[in-house]
Amino acid sequence: MKLKNIIEDSIWEKRRTVRSLDLAEKNLSHIPEDLQEFENLEEIYLQHNNLTHLPSWILNLPLLKDIDLRGNYFIEVPANLLDLRKLEYLNLEKNLIAEIPNYLSQFQSLNYLDLSMNRLQNIGDGIRNCDNLRYLILDKNRIKTISTYIGTCQNLTNLYLDDNSIEFLPEEIGDCIFITDFYIKNNLLSTLPKSLNKWVDLQYIDLDKNMLKSLPEGIENWKNIQDIYLAYNKIQYFPNGFWNLSTLKELILTKNPLNPQQIEKLRELFPSTKIYF
Repeated sequence: MKLKNIIEDSIWEKRRTVRSLDLAEKNLSHIPEDLQEFENLEEIYLQHNNLTHLPSWILNLPLLKDIDLRGNYFIEVPANLLDLRKLEYLNLEKNLIAEIPNYLSQFQSLNYLDLSMNRLQNIGDGIRNCDNLRYLILDKNRIKTISTYIGTCQNLTNLYLDDNSIEFLPEEIGDCIFITDFYIKNNLLSTLPKSLNKWVDLQYIDLDKNMLKSLPEGIENWKNIQDIYLAYNKIQYFPNGFWNLSTLKELILTKNPLNPQQIEKLRELFPSTKIYF
């Protein structure tokens, strides 16, 4: 299949200068070789095709920054993407990937990785020293455990772990001190590590649908917190530092076993906060 036969003539004629190309839903089982003629390509959208691998000649597109491979049939993160030194954004949502590769830290510029809706059963040691990652999206997998090396991803700001089977978080996760947004709803957490008190930049945390009885001590350090979601847990009390969260804008406590005295105290001490019981 020739690429020039499946795209508009006007795009093909400008192929030497095109920076963004949409090849989504083209029923591709492989990438046509004449894509190499798009020598200045920076973004390519290949979602919802039938791809299982990327060709070795992908390195002939050295300016690529964004690649969207959602809804294909990859069983691993393509190693040949390492040759793309400027790659920043990689979306592999809804594929067949079972593990995070050991070479992940070798991506020099990658700061956004989406592996949601794959077949991951753990966050293994392959996560080690991924210093450039800022967004790590792992929703809707089968994850049960998280390697202590998660703490070496020290520049993470957004971590998405919703809809997995995680029972506990390692203390080392607190070393991701730049976290602003943390999503881990619908898991099996009964406690949270005290090290989360290091997350001084935290703004949003979604803990809905777990089995938590309280938040950890020391969260008075959450100086920038705006939203805390705790619906469908087993919250019975709050640590002392919780009452000092003066920046809190929204607190979701639906379906928790709080007594009337606690509810009254929450309303009294957080008069400007939207609270849902």
